[in-house]
Amino acid sequence: MNLLPKYDGTIHPDEWLRQIKTQCMIHINNNHYYSNLENMTLEVAKSLVDPSINVNNVRSNDQLLTTLKNNVLFKIFLKSSKQKLRDLSYKFNTCGDEAESTLEFLVKFKKLCDNAEIINIDDQKFYLIHTLDIIYQYKFSEKIININTFDELLTSFQDFIIDQKCSIRSSSIVIIKHVATGKYLSSNNCPNGRYGYVVTLSNNQSDPSCQWQIIGQSLNDEIHYGNKIRLKSPATNQYLSSTNGCKSPATNHHLGNKNFQEVVCHNERFGGNDEWCIEFF
Repeated sequence: MNLLPKYDGTIHPDEWLRQIKTQCMIHINNNHYYSNLENMTLEVAKSLVDPSINVNNVRSNDQLLTTLKNNVLFKIFLKSSKQKLRDLSYKFNTCGDEAESTLEFLVKFKKLCDNAEIINIDDQKFYLIHTLDIIYQYKFSEKIININTFDELLTSFQDFIIDQKCSIRSSSIVIIKHVATGKYLSSNNCPNGRYGYVVTLSNNQSDPSCQWQIIGQSLNDEIHYGNKIRLKSPATNQYLSSTNGCKSPATNHHLGNKNFQEVVCHNERFGGNDEWCIEFF
């Protein structure tokens, strides 16, 4: 048999005994002999219980589980698992990759619920809601009011995260693509040693100079069509704006190097060359 885990109070007794039983079943099948699986599981499990727990008089697997769950180590394990649930938090960047995926997070959440024996759906909702930043908690709680099963709850959480990633919020980092050319708005130092900054078009969407932070009225507010925003370049720490300065030799607009593909402001009628789209970074 593979190395079997000892029971020392750091694993839920149900999960621990399930692992022991699985290994006993594999051993019986591999060695092609008949043995009573329950009896074999019991004898092997008793030999792996921490010596501080008396299992000498245990005569069945159910009795073994009862004995382990009545021990102080299990009570401490339950409290510890509940505390881990309270401390659990889901952090995500609506514009980038996370340190862990939503799937990995939900697997961890489910395991902690199992370990803490949180089986009431309202309790499960409570713990999951509070894994989110406070700005998302009310919105998610409204979404799951009519949810009645744990599976639906996990699915709703996944859908909610996807929805948030598809929304644009104040402080979101985005890239801005010029529709006609397929190039990206970029913030750079002025060429030829001039003081200041210019905006140009770049082919390289992964260039940090192509990243823009959306600044709305309040931090993390959702941005909707018609809202006023500002654009700030994290690379230069400058806001996008129109300013008077040296004029471009190419078109008399404000840009000091004709090798740049210039980006300029105008107050004329909008045309196809004025179309831009936001893409998530």
